[in-house]
Amino acid sequence: MICRRRTVATVRLFRPLVLAFALAVLPTLAPQAFAASTTTTTTTTTTTTTTTLPQNEMWIIPSVATSRQSIGNWEATNQSDARFDWMLPANASSAGLTGKLMLIPGVSQTVNCTLSLSVAANAEGQNANTITNSTIAQNVAGTANNVQEIDISALFTQFATTYGFSPGRDYLGLDVTCVNPQGQKVGNMVGLRFGFNGPVGPTGPKGPTGATGPTGAAGPTGATGPTGAAGPTGATGPTGAAGPTGPAGPTGAKGPTGSTGPTGVTGATGPTGPTGAAGATGATGPIGPTGPTGATGATGPTGPEGTACWDLNGNGICDVTTGPDNEDKNGDLTCTAADCTGETGATGPTGATGATGATGPTGANGATGATGPTGPTGPTGTPGATGATGATGPTGATGAPGATGATGATGPTGPTGATGETGATGPTGPTGATGATGPTGPAGTACWDLNGNGICDIPSGPGSGEDVNGDNACTAADCTGATGATGPTGPTGATGATGATGPTGATGPTGATGGTGATGATGVTGATGPTGATGATGPTGPQGIQGPTGPTGPQGIQGPTGATGATGATGPTGATGATGATGANFIFFSSGGVNVAANQFFSLGTGSNNTEVNREQVLNMTGTFTSIRCYSNVSATGTLTLRLCTSPSSCNNTNITCAFSAGVTCSGSGSVSVSPGNLVDIATGAVNQTVSCAVGQ
Repeated sequence: MICRRRTVATVRLFRPLVLAFALAVLPTLAPQAFAASTTTTTTTTTTTTTTTLPQNEMWIIPSVATSRQSIGNWEATNQSDARFDWMLPANASSAGLTGKLMLIPGVSQTVNCTLSLSVAANAEGQNANTITNSTIAQNVAGTANNVQEIDISALFTQFATTYGFSPGRDYLGLDVTCVNPQGQKVGNMVGLRFGFNGPVGPTGPKGPTGATGPTGAAGPTGATGPTGAAGPTGATGPTGAAGPTGPAGPTGAKGPTGSTGPTGVTGATGPTGPTGAAGATGATGPIGPTGPTGATGATGPTGPEGTACWDLNGNGICDVTTGPDNEDKNGDLTCTAADCTGETGATGPTGATGATGATGPTGANGATGATGPTGPTGPTGTPGATGATGATGPTGATGAPGATGATGATGPTGPTGATGETGATGPTGPTGATGATGPTGPAGTACWDLNGNGICDIPSGPGSGEDVNGDNACTAADCTGATGATGPTGPTGATGATGATGPTGATGPTGATGGTGATGATGVTGATGPTGATGATGPTGPQGIQGPTGPTGPQGIQGPTGATGATGATGPTGATGATGATGANFIFFSSGGVNVAANQFFSLGTGSNNTEVNREQVLNMTGTFTSIRCYSNVSATGTLTLRLCTSPSSCNNTNITCAFSAGVTCSGSGSVSVSPGNLVDIATGAVNQTVSCAVGQ
């Protein structure tokens, strides 16, 4: 590669010639637009002026060899490959070069383009300084019939870093290749906007200092700020010295005693209004049932199959040619992922460090800023400590007692007030705890078991002994006796005193449950005893424990939303995720759109042939093939077999086969290890149709 270094002498001699040539040639290449921008930033105290480099642009149309088409009033390219040729003007800076591709897509689809830039001067090889980039113009959303731009400025930055530019000497050739789906055009290029900066002129002389501007009017008084928080209470000051005792004042004259006024009549007490009845609390409505779960949505359709990275024109066929549309980049006569990586450019030499520029002149002092608004009034200070109490003055002389006034007449007694309403009944105390269960009593004697021997005694047949009702069995029906006459009512006995309650004994162990005894005979109803005298009212029981706490009142209304807090600091960047698994690799076989003959061989894009060495396909990979899937344009019958050759004349069938059975597809699996230099092809068996296959790892 020719060295890119330029000498000062060469530039000085060559620049006038190139500038004259550029002025003559540029109008024939394309119109140019020139613009310069100045940015001024002003604050209340200083004025700063920043002037950017003059930005010039030229419009470059694709070269005439590119196929063209009309889109409305626009002319655009009509193929996946577009080329642009121009020169770098002598008055351009080699840094800050920009570029934007302008295109009008024919369909709404993602635009993916590969860029290749070659730069050469007189007597240099046309591809001596070339870089390729396939990441800048990728995954650009294209909209049909819309004017769109793709910024490719990073391509010129990449070239400047790798090789460097030489204004006035370099000619530039740009190849833009966009992947177009078959029959569709998304990369319809209209032109290229190429921008460059002009040289920086010398610093102009310092201008005279401007007159001081008038003082601005005072701004309006700002709103009073909020009262600050009360400061802490100051320390108590020292007690002041006691003041002198004031002189005793003169004793005032005794005033006359006033007469006692009459007692007023007591007014009648007004009647108490009735208390309104409390409304009943409405019942709580039932909770509604839970709605049914919605049905699961249908699974979306499978997306279309992607285009292979080596398929530059998107036609699905491996194009091995000698022209620019060649898709076999590494020259191994196959189209695989190995053809998708561009050559790594050589690392350019490190440029020399530029000289430090001279320090610019000091700017003039800015005008005095306007007076700021008056600050808010400060908070009121805390009150000072209370002073010490002065000394008590001397007690004045006691005045002479006044005469006792006459006693007034006693007023009439007022009427008795109405009796107040009875207070509401207090809440019922909680139910006391259930006492411990007492021990199980002994099994009772059945009512019919008159002699208590537990045996049904029927000594002389039904109706005898304990079988009272004559049913030849002892049951509760034998217990009912005749009803006796009612006895006279006895006198009421005196109520005896209630004995003290003895302590509750410990609960004994539960005895075993005895068998159910026979029902005893019902005894004769005794005479009703006399009604006893009513006992004295017992003492009032102790007050019940406090009832449960009433229900919580309704929730208060929601308070106002607080002010939004300050945005937190950005968290640290998360760790890089693990590298994803490597996807499967495939190698494709096709009969090239023609029927294969039975018991012959084919590979990629070839018809079948019975001379296998003419149909073998070389491999440049290490791996293991494990599967095969084939397709026929019509229903077919027969078996296709993958063959592996260690040399052109040494081939064998593998265990990877695909058997058609009256259908258009077939698949199979197996295991075949391959390495670079191996050859493969497909043996056709009895199949006699157009077929294509994919063999994968």
